[in-house]
Amino acid sequence: MYLKHGLDVANLSFVTIVFPQCCLQWADEQFPICAGHGQPCTIRTVMKIGPNNGRRFFTCKLPKNKQCKFFEWAEGYD
Repeated sequence: MYLKHGLDVANLSFVTIVFPQCCLQWADEQFPICAGHGQPCTIRTVMKIGPNNGRRFFTCKLPKNKQCKFFEWAEGYD
C-alpha cells in the first residue's frame, strides 16, 4: 500500500478499491518540478477579474512565505 502525503488510510482504501494499484497514478506526477525546491508544483486558478480569470497555472506548493518564484501557465490541464 502506498500512502500519498495528505491522504489518510480511509481515503487511500477507497482509492485502492476503486482503482487497482496497477492503474493508479497521482496527478501531480505530471506537474512540472519546482526549480527552487525540487518538488512537484501545485496547480492554481486565477481568480482576479481580468483577461486571465479562470486560467490555470503552476506555482511552488510551499506556504506563501516559503515559496520560490516558480510560475508556469498550465496549458492543456483544463
